[in-house]
Amino acid sequence: MTGTTLTTTASPEMTIVEGARIDGKLATPETLSALQAGVVAGGILSLPSGKIIGTTEIKVSSTLIGAGSGQTILDAMGIPVTSNQGILFVSVPGVAISNLAIANASVSDLIGGNAAGVYAGPGTSIKLSNVEIFNCQDGVRTLRSEVEIDGGYIHENGSGTGQTHNIYVSGHPTAFFRMTNLTTASCKGGHEVKSRAMHTISFGCHHLTGGEGAAYDISDGGQLSISNGSMTLPKEAANQNFIAYAMESTKNIEVGNIVTITNEIFHDGTKTGGMILSGDPAATLILSGCTYTGPLPPRLKGWGSVSGQFTKQQS
Repeated sequence: MTGTTLTTTASPEMTIVEGARIDGKLATPETLSALQAGVVAGGILSLPSGKIIGTTEIKVSSTLIGAGSGQTILDAMGIPVTSNQGILFVSVPGVAISNLAIANASVSDLIGGNAAGVYAGPGTSIKLSNVEIFNCQDGVRTLRSEVEIDGGYIHENGSGTGQTHNIYVSGHPTAFFRMTNLTTASCKGGHEVKSRAMHTISFGCHHLTGGEGAAYDISDGGQLSISNGSMTLPKEAANQNFIAYAMESTKNIEVGNIVTITNEIFHDGTKTGGMILSGDPAATLILSGCTYTGPLPPRLKGWGSVSGQFTKQQS
């Protein structure tokens, strides 16, 4: 049976995956972790469509690819995630993950309460392409890892505590975090994007907050570049920050505390204008081609220098 997954289980919860391929060769039916253990450096594990109950560490630089984000679903409902960290636990640089969905990562508050769909640890690098992640405590969580996300939909993650997020790029120093054509939405209690990277770069990304966090929380300052996307505050949003910048520290001051926003659309359902807030009174904000759709433009607070302005979007 090629191209589907069996519903039989091993020991007793994990799915036995039938139809997976390693470097193009049909693999012996195994659990997700056993299949991943058979991948060598530079290899490709291709998963078939279907729901796969499983979790694994990725220990070699390699590619994990599904049949499509609506087709291949990695689900950890009712099972412990790898090392209490994530459904996919990346422990090496050079890992690419694409064309699949990931759901239902959870651990007890006693052991962190922050299980991720994808976790990447120190010294790693990952690229996610067309990946959907939902109903996890963190969608993506990294620690001193270089991160790139291209496309995909990361939504409805978060535990409601304010300490978990759709995306959390943490650890100092982290040099770069890049997002392209990504959509996030409705984080429960946290931020859509929380980044401590020295350079956070977003192009063509769209973020709808869950009302309790910001679209972007750039905790330690540094270089932030946002362009050609949108941010949306729902009408019931208690947190009215589109962007919260350097509100915890200025650890990344060595690269300059500069925020550049170009051709971005700000949708404010609260009718207050929303807020772009800086905790560094010397930080620079540069606006170009930015528009808003509510009755008021975004309010600016705490910036040392501001150039450019917002324009009301024409209906």
